[in-house]
Amino acid sequence: MGKKAIKAAGRAQVFKQASEAEVLYAVVFVQLFVAAAAVFFPELLTFDGAWLVVPGFCVGTVALYFLCYFQQVVIEGSFVQVRSTATFFRWRHFDVGDVQGVRRLSVASDAEVQAFIVSFKPAQERSWKRIRLVASTSAGENKGIDAPVMLAFMRAVTCVQPDIKVENLPPGYRGALAPPPPLSAPPAPPSRGKTRKRKQAAAADRANRDRRSKVKL
Repeated sequence: MGKKAIKAAGRAQVFKQASEAEVLYAVVFVQLFVAAAAVFFPELLTFDGAWLVVPGFCVGTVALYFLCYFQQVVIEGSFVQVRSTATFFRWRHFDVGDVQGVRRLSVASDAEVQAFIVSFKPAQERSWKRIRLVASTSAGENKGIDAPVMLAFMRAVTCVQPDIKVENLPPGYRGALAPPPPLSAPPAPPSRGKTRKRKQAAAADRANRDRRSKVKL
């Protein structure tokens, strides 16, 4: 099935890991680290070329941060594109109908960064069997688990495959990715045998009351 056939009309949802605020935090952290090193170890800045080492260290740390958290996810209808360091910066294209399962990796439930493994049904035209999605957010009670990228991805998956649920969720999790509670079965209608017995008992009780009233008269 071609891309035009599986794309839905409307605007695509684009999610980028490593926001501007996170990059700013990383730069500030590196600068504070370098300043603390200069205070406690001043001999590090006495040799020639130190003015090149410090900026290079800052740039290298920010680049490493980008490499660890770089991810782009585009969701357009049932068509999904993913690119990250795990895919060696190559785009992975798939339809949510090919998803076989979604599993959360075992990390702390309150961690701001959560990782999910998406496995796929066997297909000859696909050389890879799974991809990794990284979700990060500091908002909300469940933080990374309820990140917008995972909510949008699972919404697209469950629209096509309602039976797929996220595995390995933390115990007691009641967020947006939790499976819906099972529907309670309606009470079974009484069997004919029980209904007949109740009618016979009611008739016998009425007969006993009539007999007692006649005896009193």
